[in-house]
Amino acid sequence: MLSAWYRTLDTAVVEFVAISADADRRAAVEFIEPFGVPFPWFYAGPDIQDAFGFIGLPYTLIVDPGGRIVESLYGFGSVEEWERLQRTLEAQLPRDVAGEGPSAGEEPP
Repeated sequence: MLSAWYRTLDTAVVEFVAISADADRRAAVEFIEPFGVPFPWFYAGPDIQDAFGFIGLPYTLIVDPGGRIVESLYGFGSVEEWERLQRTLEAQLPRDVAGEGPSAGEEPP
């Protein structure tokens, strides 16, 4: 779902970034590459969990331009949770940039 949203947005205004907290860099690469994620991703290792205080993966954040976390989701989430994230994301963007996004039934990558 994030990949589909990303493809509808103006990346001059919004950017998605994935950060791997896997203990093994190779495992991270082997996991994410088959998804063909269109946005940048980085390997940070398990210490990133302490820095952000999260306990589960995946952990999705929407961060406003000022660096404030405005929404978060642990795990893969339900359709309702993804719709909530999409509404929050769209509320953070100028009206002409929000895009259509995927349909509610689409699965996240």
